[in-house]
Amino acid sequence: MRKFYKCVTGIPSLVAALFLLLSASAEAQVQFQENFDYPVGGLYGQGGWGKYSSNPNAPISVVDQTLDYPGYPGGVQGKSVKMTEGSSAEDLLIRFDPSENGITEGTLYYSALINVEAAPSKAVYSMAFLKRTRNATVADGTSPTEMGKLFFKPGGADNTFNIGVEKNSSKPVYAPTDYEVGKTYLLVVKYEINEPQGSSDVISLYMNPTDFNSEPATADAMFQSSTATGGVGNNGYGIQGFELRQAGNSSSNAPIMLVGSLRIADSWAGLFGGSTPPAEQKPTISVDQKAVDFGMQYAGTVVTKTINVKGENLTGDITIEGLSGNELTASTTLIPAADAQTTAGVDVTFTLTAQSEAGAAKVSFVSEGAATTDVNFTWSAVPVTEIATLKALAAEDPEAYLTYRYTGQAIVTYVDKSGDTPVYYLQDETGGFTVRNDYEILTTAYKE
Repeated sequence: MRKFYKCVTGIPSLVAALFLLLSASAEAQVQFQENFDYPVGGLYGQGGWGKYSSNPNAPISVVDQTLDYPGYPGGVQGKSVKMTEGSSAEDLLIRFDPSENGITEGTLYYSALINVEAAPSKAVYSMAFLKRTRNATVADGTSPTEMGKLFFKPGGADNTFNIGVEKNSSKPVYAPTDYEVGKTYLLVVKYEINEPQGSSDVISLYMNPTDFNSEPATADAMFQSSTATGGVGNNGYGIQGFELRQAGNSSSNAPIMLVGSLRIADSWAGLFGGSTPPAEQKPTISVDQKAVDFGMQYAGTVVTKTINVKGENLTGDITIEGLSGNELTASTTLIPAADAQTTAGVDVTFTLTAQSEAGAAKVSFVSEGAATTDVNFTWSAVPVTEIATLKALAAEDPEAYLTYRYTGQAIVTYVDKSGDTPVYYLQDETGGFTVRNDYEILTTAYKE
């Protein structure tokens, strides 16, 4: 589950409104928190995560494992995602800044807990900020510009790896330490946006910081290019999103690793709770109808209605409860959380085989932590007497004003169309009968 907010503080309201027109990022507080607290399975489509480009293989997956890091402020929450390797492996992105042009000034940080299970075979990058392009904002299926890349390469000893940073190319600066496979590390990447002022952007890496309130005086690695080009803000477009990149191809393997507790902020303290985040967003379930009336139906008639179901911030699947035996059924009684949280939601078809003269059912949509959403169904069934032969039908008392369903097989021998309403002459092996469609009940156009 993710949390994001961006607000402006300490400016009178009128001045703030004018100021925001001039700069979407100045004086703003950015804080994004992703604990990956989703149902186990593919991350794509959950919590706003979309694809970077269209690589189809090896999905990034939510796993039921929480990385541990001693002293982490508030304790480590949620689950982790597993990143792997392979040709055309899936890369995912998420947009955390809602402004049209992105963040073009100031400093941004991202932090994450990582546990590398297998080191890469060559230098590859696995995380990055995303800068919007001239043609598109950061969105599912787009390929924004990658900035502030986090690189991994094999270490100097067996079962170790090195970590480095780069701006937007492939010449990273690495921290001098060999980090061990199988251990959990806290990393922080700092991106200083300087190019609007004519100097190059600076990217810094901090490994396993112990002070969560103040930024260390010295970085473990720092990248600063010799030219002030190709950075953030030099063409009016800034950072809007973040990428998890698996980076495998036919000639190299990316690191296989777990990632948890992803944080993005515009201050060091903001990464670790220096700013009070909004209340945890609660799981919610919504439906497009709260009451469904099937109306009057003849007993045994089968009719359907469709309800669209959506969810937000779900931590589990949605179950459907309260169906009325065989009279009211649903096309499914379990909606996967990932499907419910898509833009389209999930259509559930409810089928009524009417029997009750005054039928009613309260159907509940239930998910862990979410308030139950109820839909009230009502209907009324007109009693129907089933009769197998026309001889038996002819013997019934017409003054009883009953409704019959003929279940046998008969031949339409003649249709009298001389009046306003056709009269059908029916014949089966037991006798004959005439039927008028005065109440327009017949739904089939019969021929002679």
